[in-house]
Amino acid sequence: MKVIRAIKDFRLGRRIRRLLLRLTRVENDLIIFDSFLGRYISDSPLAIFEHIDREKYRCYFIVEQPENFEGYPTIRKGSFRAFYYLSKAKFVISNVRMPLAWKKKKGQVYLQTWHGTPLKRLVYDQIAFDAPSAPSFEEYCVRFTKDSDRWDYLFSSCPYASEKFKSAFRAPAKILEIGYPRNHKLYHHTSEDIFEIKKKLGIPPEKKVLLYAPTYRDNQNVGAGRYFFNDELDYELLSKDLSDTVTLLRYHYLVNQGERLECENVIDVSSYQDINDLFLISDILVTDYSSVFFDYSILKRPFFFFTPDFEEYESELRGFYLDMNQDLPVKPVRTTEELIQQIKQSDEIDFEDFFSLYNPEKNKECIQRTLDLIDTICEDAGGVK
Repeated sequence: MKVIRAIKDFRLGRRIRRLLLRLTRVENDLIIFDSFLGRYISDSPLAIFEHIDREKYRCYFIVEQPENFEGYPTIRKGSFRAFYYLSKAKFVISNVRMPLAWKKKKGQVYLQTWHGTPLKRLVYDQIAFDAPSAPSFEEYCVRFTKDSDRWDYLFSSCPYASEKFKSAFRAPAKILEIGYPRNHKLYHHTSEDIFEIKKKLGIPPEKKVLLYAPTYRDNQNVGAGRYFFNDELDYELLSKDLSDTVTLLRYHYLVNQGERLECENVIDVSSYQDINDLFLISDILVTDYSSVFFDYSILKRPFFFFTPDFEEYESELRGFYLDMNQDLPVKPVRTTEELIQQIKQSDEIDFEDFFSLYNPEKNKECIQRTLDLIDTICEDAGGVK
C-alpha cells in the first residue's frame, strides 16, 4: 500500500508541476540563486545577491536547510514552493548544475557563473573513469549536457578558461569573459575586513594563516554526490615546523568526511560559507588539484600543491589542462616534509607572472558588468511592473 501511495503521490506531484509550468508567467523582477547544490549561500551567486538592487529585484536562494541561513531569503530545495518560484523566475543564477526537474521556459535566463578556472579536466575532456556507486561516465555527460543546453550565459575569467570551457562543456551559452563575481571581494578588500574575519574565527591578528583546500577524488565515492577524502597531510608535523601559523582545513563541498580532524593549531572551516573570507586572511594556500589557486593568486600570495597521489590522478582519474611540473610557479610535492621546505622558501618564488596571465585587470569590474547585464535583459523584456 505504501508503494502504491508513493507512486500516486509522485504522479500527482508531476501533474501539479506540469500545471504550474503552464499557468505561471515569467516575472522580470524575480531571481533564483543556487550555490553548490543548495548546500551553501556563497560564491558568485552570493556576490551578485549582495550587490544587486533588492528594492528592484526579489531574490531567493534555493537551499537544502533553510534553518541554517537565517537572515537570507530562502526556499527549501525540492519543495513545491521551490518548483513554483523556479517556474516563474526571470533569472536563474547558479555556480553548478541545476536539477533537471526544472523545465526552463521561454523567456527565462539561466546565468551559469561556474566555480573556477579549471586545472583538472572537466566533463567531456576528462578521463572516462567509472567510480563505484556513481553514475557511469556516459550517464554523467548526458546529465551534464541536459543542464548546459539550458545555459544562456557562462562566466569565464580569461581566454584560457574560455577555451577549456568550450571543449569540456560543449554548451551553446554565450561566454562572458569578465571574471567571476565572487572575486570582487578579493580585488576590493580592506585591512579591516581581514581583522574582522580573523576575529570571527578566533585567530589572533599576529598569527600567520595557512589555508589547506583539497578537492575530492572521483574514485572515493560513498553515494550520490558524496565523496570520502583520504587526507595524507601530516598536520602534527606541519604544526610543529610552522609553529607561528594556524592551519585552516577546508574540504571540498562534495566531501562527507564524518568526524573532523582535531589537532593543535588546526581549525576545520569546511562549513564556513564564503571561501573568499578564508583567502583574505590566509598568508599561504595549499591545495592539490582544486582550481582555488587561480582565484587566490589575485592576492599575489604564495600557493603550493600537496599531491601524494599525483600519478594516479593524472593518468587514471581526471588528468590536467596544464603541465603541473612546467606551467605553474611551483612544482607539486608528495610529502609534508617537501611541502614545509617549499613554504619556508616562498620568498624566492615569483608568482606575479601567473597572476597577470589568468586574472586580467578588467575582471575587477565583473560585479558591475553582471548587474548591467541583468538590468539590460530585464528592461528589454519590458522592465519591472
